[in-house]
Amino acid sequence: MAKRHESRLGRVLTVGLSVAGATAISAVMALPAGAAVTSPANNLIIGSGSSTTYTMMLGLDRLFNTSTSCALFAATGTQPLDFSCSGGAGDALAVQASPTNTPENPFADVAVSEPPLGSSNGIKQLEFGSSAVGAHSTTVNVADNVSYARSSRSLNTGAKGDFTGLNFVAYAKDGVTPMHYTKVASVATPSALVTDLSQVQLQNIYNGSIANWNQLFNTGTTTPAPTAPIVVFAPQAGSGTQATLKTFLGFDPTIGGKPVNCANPGTLSAGLYSGGSGCVGPVVIFENEIAQMLKSSFLPSQQSYLSGGVWGNATFKDTVTATYPIGTTTVTIDPTKGTTSNLAPGTVVTWGLESLTVASTTSTTVTFTHGTTKGHTALTTFSYSAAANATANQIKADGIFAYSAGAWNRQCTGSTLSKSYCGGAGPLPTATTGVALTSLNGIAPTQANILDDAFPNNRFLYNVYSNGSNALINPVATPSTLNYVSEAGFICKPQNASIIDTATGNTYLTDIQTVIKNNGFYPLSAGAGGGTINSTPIDEGSVSHGVGTLSLGTYAPYLNVSGTGLAGGYITQANTNPSGFCLVSSTEDNGSGNPS
Repeated sequence: MAKRHESRLGRVLTVGLSVAGATAISAVMALPAGAAVTSPANNLIIGSGSSTTYTMMLGLDRLFNTSTSCALFAATGTQPLDFSCSGGAGDALAVQASPTNTPENPFADVAVSEPPLGSSNGIKQLEFGSSAVGAHSTTVNVADNVSYARSSRSLNTGAKGDFTGLNFVAYAKDGVTPMHYTKVASVATPSALVTDLSQVQLQNIYNGSIANWNQLFNTGTTTPAPTAPIVVFAPQAGSGTQATLKTFLGFDPTIGGKPVNCANPGTLSAGLYSGGSGCVGPVVIFENEIAQMLKSSFLPSQQSYLSGGVWGNATFKDTVTATYPIGTTTVTIDPTKGTTSNLAPGTVVTWGLESLTVASTTSTTVTFTHGTTKGHTALTTFSYSAAANATANQIKADGIFAYSAGAWNRQCTGSTLSKSYCGGAGPLPTATTGVALTSLNGIAPTQANILDDAFPNNRFLYNVYSNGSNALINPVATPSTLNYVSEAGFICKPQNASIIDTATGNTYLTDIQTVIKNNGFYPLSAGAGGGTINSTPIDEGSVSHGVGTLSLGTYAPYLNVSGTGLAGGYITQANTNPSGFCLVSSTEDNGSGNPS
């Protein structure tokens, strides 16, 4: 039998029929007597979970859905109407597969990505999707259609970790680092020159030890950043970005009563601010969405922080003359230290580690002098202004938020076109607005630094499937799911370095890597450790419940699995591990909690 591989893109591009033509075809294709409506012969492969990888998987879905498959259109005879191969399921093309000429999607399956819920929530959908019972059941409704989970976090180990029976297939790398505004409304922000943070500094920002930008120094100098509160934002629970940040910090920044975002942070004591009031903790917003750094993201219980406290009192600005009603008013000189004083001339006030003297007052201006402290020269002139309530611009100017470097690359860098959707904020008016990622420990989140693990807060991006070893996770990943997202499937298999995508003329590997790179991330290859991307497969790792242990049926000839007859289907680089363009790990092999 001749091969009948077909480019599905070709089919997609030829469906633009006129209404009259469609009507005529409908009449021709009327169901014959005795025909029945039946389940389709192909399969839906549904992914859910991560927001970070959502757009990238949409691109890979499209590439897979338009790849070669069996012929669905009958050249002669009766046309099947159930999406079956024209020669029937298990078409003889299967036995003719070869490493360089094989249908990527043999039975015309369709990959679909559900809207993002967060990495951990997608994994929970797998864990609770069917037969979880008793102490391991859930009280919320769970969709039963999820084939695999998108995840931007690694597996969780320990007694409260992920269920056993899950394989995490890493296919790309990313990093997580702080973002901040450098310019708002054409004015440089307090953090404009703070381009690098250490791990300890970031920990102290999220635990409340550092509550003001003036506790940090402009990068490469001994000059403190201007005085302004640090408004701390954190990604939502259940997201992979929040999990990665939590691991890097060593604690969950959203729980535990950390004195963060306080209306009155109190005094510095034993390395932490104590005695503060109105502390609301980090403002939790959706990952990789700077558009949510707004007043509306503060809960009603957090409104006192916006209406008073750090923005309702006077704040210092070097050599800036501003206005405030003087009289006998007592104001907070530095809200982050909780110090107050009457501003009569001659009054000595303490500002952080500095002593300042009120030199003169007018009806609109107060001028201070002080000695040589904190890098300032003697008799530097200070004035103060009292802000009203917080504005959207102040929140942006003072804010900090953990961000995916890959999502940032896609949303906020490069050409004007690629900047058109910067973190949900739309196109940035670059003449008046600036945003930036910081380095961590002096290392920037570049391709080379992320791929060779020099960047200190790296992560893999995964697809997660059920490997059949845990009866509580049911159903086991189907052969169609494995053919798409497993370590032996479409995204990972080494044969794609030579199989040609007839729609583009490139190899499928090139097209897969292009989708990953266009989304700001870095695909895995043998050059990953050296900071490069190439077409050489890597040792994917060995797991006790890999694809080779599962029933593959008619899909076996298309998967990168030993014993299938597909030449080169199992390449040994180390021991008997499969090679390809992914890395696989299992909850069995990492001591995760097993609720079975």
